Amino acid sequence: MTILSQVLKQCNFELETQIKPVRLTRIQIKDGRVTVIGRTERDINSFILQKQGWIIKTTLELDKQKKETNIVGDKIPYFGTWHAESYFSKMKTVNLNKSFRSALVIFAEAYLSQITKKFPKIKVWKMSRKLGGYSKKKNEIHLSVYLSFMPKRLIEYVIFHEYCHKFEQNHSKRFYALINTKYPFYKSLDKELKYWWRIKSLLLKKYPVLKNI
Repeated sequence: MTILSQVLKQCNFELETQIKPVRLTRIQIKDGRVTVIGRTERDINSFILQKQGWIIKTTLELDKQKKETNIVGDKIPYFGTWHAESYFSKMKTVNLNKSFRSALVIFAEAYLSQITKKFPKIKVWKMSRKLGGYSKKKNEIHLSVYLSFMPKRLIEYVIFHEYCHKFEQNHSKRFYALINTKYPFYKSLDKELKYWWRIKSLLLKKYPVLKNI
């Protein structure tokens, strides 16, 4: 059994070949099926051999996404607690927007108050590409509203990460030395953040109501 066939079996994908009078051999991966279409069987086999690495990579990624979607299930995580969609649907768009932002600000301020008496101002934005940031000019910590989907300990880690930028602007050795004082296991937390950031994307696709936050 080849590596490709092992991966397809592991991910519950089927390989289908179709001989048609097409100009170029092409491939489609959809609904648990890898379909390769070509003019001759020789063209198809040559194409599969050439694209084997890409097929394996794509199939594994799709299988990963499918498993993550199943993890999401029929509930939405909010500060570490899972709620039914109706919990959020009952809120009006304006209230939902304010609720998420104000809750994150209150949470961040409560956390920082345990570290220092004078902490930067907290601003929450609809940032879909990054978790947060720090403005030295305004002395503000900026947080993505989507952090609300994560467990509290990860939210706290992100807040501390941005707070450390008050003292070290770049991700230098001195910066990570600061991080290490409170989170010596920060590398494992970074991996968890990437995982939950993907969960965030799945949640937004599955639940239209969350686009209002």
